[in-house]
Amino acid sequence: MADGLISVFAADIGGTLRPVVDARALHLFLGVKWYFSNWIKQRIPNTS
Repeated sequence: MADGLISVFAADIGGTLRPVVDARALHLFLGVKWYFSNWIKQRIPNTS
């Protein structure tokens, strides 16, 4: 994080470059009270 903001970077998702952030950095920035593992499971749908 620079200047208190989350770093955004490009990642190839499905053959397209998309702006993304690190999920752990986002979790910390938002000040979420849940453990990261529980929080992220609620945010990312099960795709299997």
